[in-house]
Amino acid sequence: MCTAGLTPRVAKCAVTDAFCGSDHLPIETEFTIGSTAYKEPKLRRNFHKTNSEAVADSAKWLRPLAVAEQATRQQIDTYADYLVGFIQALISQTVPYKQGRTQYSKP
Repeated sequence: MCTAGLTPRVAKCAVTDAFCGSDHLPIETEFTIGSTAYKEPKLRRNFHKTNSEAVADSAKWLRPLAVAEQATRQQIDTYADYLVGFIQALISQTVPYKQGRTQYSKP
């Protein structure tokens, strides 16, 4: 009938006799595409209003990668995970959310 991934989206599939006079009957197929439900816009951060002083103060607590020249892959992976967590925590503490509608929000 169709691509396996589209099967759950088939809303209607039927032979139609809309076109008379032919020995071939057309097949009418309707697919459901996307969701019509309204989704709340994702909150966005306003990086222009970052508290720079708080970022500078927090950066003092950033620990360096010990013995970077001889670090193993595991140590580098662990440090990368630490950096991602540190930056995410820093953003949540120092960058406010945008207020009101954005260009991506629904009116």
